[in-house]
Amino acid sequence: MNQTSGVIAIKPCIERKQYLSGVEERFVCEWVIWEKYFGILKHIAELEYSAGNLLMAPGFASYRFYWPNRYYNLYKLYNDQGVLLGNLFNLADSIAVSEGEIIWRDLNVDLLVLPNGEYIVVDGTDGPAWDETWLHIFIEANKQELLRRYQEIIRETDQMLFRYGVV
Repeated sequence: MNQTSGVIAIKPCIERKQYLSGVEERFVCEWVIWEKYFGILKHIAELEYSAGNLLMAPGFASYRFYWPNRYYNLYKLYNDQGVLLGNLFNLADSIAVSEGEIIWRDLNVDLLVLPNGEYIVVDGTDGPAWDETWLHIFIEANKQELLRRYQEIIRETDQMLFRYGVV
């Protein structure tokens, strides 16, 4: 891979999002940054999508941040004019970053933070694993930690996009 200071030549990458139910979705994305323990992908949506009360039209862009050593990932959502729509955190585990793909398991709890600072926690239930006590404790503990830290993480990731000249 052609890599200079973490910024790579545009190259496709597959994001494999696995749900607790066993269902998997695949998204064709482009690398923005790839390092051994970190990655940012860019995805342009072909379909309408909603997160909490936020409805996004086809063509919106997301910059997707992945850290294998963290319990979440983050999608920064922009409309087709480049205006920030929100920051969507997904509680996750089993995050694996490699050159050709990113794989992660969606724990079906999201935190949507709007540009005005308002946020909504979207809890879901996705299959029988939700009833497993250890998983429920893991999810709840990490949700509370994310609620304490989300503003710091948003600032950190904004600075990363600025530093790499992405937005």
